[in-house]
Amino acid sequence: PLYENVALNSTVTASVNTVEYADGRWGLSYLTDGDVNMRFSTATLPEVDPETLIIPEPVTIDLDLGAAKGFDTLCLVPRVDTFDAEGGVPNFPFAFEVLISNDGTEYTSVLSVDSEENVDSMMQVFALEQQNAQYLRLKVTKVGNQAADEGVQNPYRVQFAELLLFDAE
Repeated sequence: PLYENVALNSTVTASVNTVEYADGRWGLSYLTDGDVNMRFSTATLPEVDPETLIIPEPVTIDLDLGAAKGFDTLCLVPRVDTFDAEGGVPNFPFAFEVLISNDGTEYTSVLSVDSEENVDSMMQVFALEQQNAQYLRLKVTKVGNQAADEGVQNPYRVQFAELLLFDAE
């Protein structure tokens, strides 16, 4: 391949409960499986402010790449199987920090993002300085509107289809 996804099949953990539903194509391991039709979702998040969509306790999603790997580009693929009430992408992380580590304990921030909510169903690409690390943490502090077809009282979640890391060097 022209660019190798160094996050492919990484071990993924999260600071909150996740939806694990193979028949519905939801699961923690699907975040790095290379298939954008399989998706990642947290369980519903309590106390998200419906006005600001800020998550009071940030959600962390950790990837163990298995060994230190070089990368300079992060891509987040939104779920595209449904929309939010405004026709945008539901539950997409819009404010987050990217942190890296070589020991899984001490993390260094390499990117901070606070973007507009509607990503028009397109993959979001974020350039980083050249990095070399075994661990990557996505610390999400704000999510998009809930899915229009969500049927629960507090429907806020962090959801997206895939996280990819590339080295364009």
